[in-house]
Amino acid sequence: MRLLLAAFGAAVLLLPLSAQDWDLKKDKNGIRVYTKSVSGSNFKAFKGETVLDAGLSQVIAVIKDVEAYAEWMPSSKRSEELHHPSEVHQIYYLSTKAPWPVSDRDGVYECRIQHDHNTRTTTVRIKALPDYVPEKDNHVRITRTDGFWRLTDLGDGRTEVHYEVLAEPGGNIPAWLAQAKVVSVPYETLLGMKERVKLPKYRDQTFTFLQQ
Repeated sequence: MRLLLAAFGAAVLLLPLSAQDWDLKKDKNGIRVYTKSVSGSNFKAFKGETVLDAGLSQVIAVIKDVEAYAEWMPSSKRSEELHHPSEVHQIYYLSTKAPWPVSDRDGVYECRIQHDHNTRTTTVRIKALPDYVPEKDNHVRITRTDGFWRLTDLGDGRTEVHYEVLAEPGGNIPAWLAQAKVVSVPYETLLGMKERVKLPKYRDQTFTFLQQ
């Protein structure tokens, strides 16, 4: 059973979390998932790490293709780009299916991208914009998501992926369900990305912010 990618994994922004507190919860198929408690939150943060057999631009292309999220991210129902001011700035909507009796979730997210040429690392940050569009019927709006994707070009056609998120899904979420999904969501997301980057549509995309 899958739940609430939007709540736990669809959006990303840098977290002020110390690395030494992470607990390894899953190590399978080249994917490692960690969790940790965060002061002031009833939900745990997660961190997922893996290496993809794809170049940096391919991985970035998958993340920027927000309207395709519903095709591969677990539990995603509908995704839509709302505004695209620049190559490094997007705003999108995502709705997520939840099992009965939990209400479906949705959220609007602002995505910003930065690239460090010295470290060959791209960081994708996203924050929730809960008031950007009116709330939808039969959905609970995600009001907070803090996390990031950190993508490092290994220089051999592979990319190291670091995916870290703390989210507040809102409404009433059973504690046992939240704890279970804080591990399965990042694992399934990275597993899905491993397959998604293989699609031909992402192979030849280029981005000006990667050029020196």
